[in-house]
Amino acid sequence: MTNVVPTDLQKPLCFFFQFSDDVLNKEGVASALQSFETAIMLIAYERWPSIVPLIWGACEALLRVKYPNSDEKIHIIQEKFKLEKNISSALNNNAHKLRQLRNDIAHKGYIPRDTQKCIELFFNAGIPYLDCLLEDVTGLKLFEALYPQSEGEIWSVFKDTRKVITRKINKSDDKIEKGLLFLILKIRNKFSPTYISEALWDMQSFYEEELWISEMRFKNKLINCIEKKQNDYCFELSDIRCPICGSDVLASFLWKGKGENWQFDSLNSVGCYKCVYLIEDKDLIEIFFHNRLTKELISELESDNPPLAKTVCV
Repeated sequence: MTNVVPTDLQKPLCFFFQFSDDVLNKEGVASALQSFETAIMLIAYERWPSIVPLIWGACEALLRVKYPNSDEKIHIIQEKFKLEKNISSALNNNAHKLRQLRNDIAHKGYIPRDTQKCIELFFNAGIPYLDCLLEDVTGLKLFEALYPQSEGEIWSVFKDTRKVITRKINKSDDKIEKGLLFLILKIRNKFSPTYISEALWDMQSFYEEELWISEMRFKNKLINCIEKKQNDYCFELSDIRCPICGSDVLASFLWKGKGENWQFDSLNSVGCYKCVYLIEDKDLIEIFFHNRLTKELISELESDNPPLAKTVCV
C-alpha cells in the first residue's frame, strides 16, 4: 500500500486523505468529516446516543455548505435538497427521522430501548444521506473518499456489517446489535493496537483468564467447544480469514446425505482463537464467511473423508 503524506489541513483527519485543501477550506466541510470520523470511533464503544448527533451533525454541516446563504430552518433545506437532487422519499423520510431522533436525544435524553432505533437510522439514513451530500459538495462519494480501501480494512468490514444490519432490519430482528460484532472489534483493533478484545463467546462474556492461555491451548479448547456444542464437523477455513486479525478461522458445517454421498450444506458456526469469539449468528456467518466460499473450496471439503459418525446430518 502506498503511504500517503497528509497536508497540514488533512492531518486532523483520520480517514479522509482524498480531499484537496481547497475542498477542506470550505467552511463546514472539515468539521463534517471530523464528526463522521468521531461517530465511527464511538461505534467501538457502542455509544449510540452520542453517535446519532455526530452523524446528523455531519449531514447538517454539509447541507449548510450546500446552501450557504440560506437562513431557512434545516428541515426546509432538507426538502430543497430532496427536490434538487431527486433524493428518494424513503431516504428523505429516514433523514428527517434521524434529525428528529437527534433532537429527542439532545432535549429529552436517551433511554436504552433507543439503541435499536439509533443503529437502524445510522445505517439506513445517516450513511446514505451523508454519501449523497458529500458527493454533491465535494464530488466524491463517501467510500471513494475514505482511505485505505484494501480488503480487511475498516471499510470492507463496515460495508459487510451494513449488509448484515439491513438483513436483520428487513427480518424485524429485535437483536440487530449482534450484527455489529466484527465492526466493533475492527475499530477497537484499529485505534487501540494493544487492546485485548473482550472475550466474546457467542456474544457472552467468557472467563477473563482465558485471554491469557496459550494460543494452541485456546485453539484446542475452541475445537472441543464447537464439537461438543454443535455436535458436527469442525475444520479450519484456510482460505477465508477472520475479518479482525486476518488469521484462519475454525468452523463447523452442516451437510446433507449419508456415507460417502454426503454434501456440504452450510456453515453452522465460526470462531477465531486469536480474537476469542465463537459465533452462530446466521446473518454474520453468511455475509462474512459463507458468501466467500468458492466452489473449489466446497469441493475440497467434500473430497475429504465423510464427517464423523457421531455428528448430526440434516
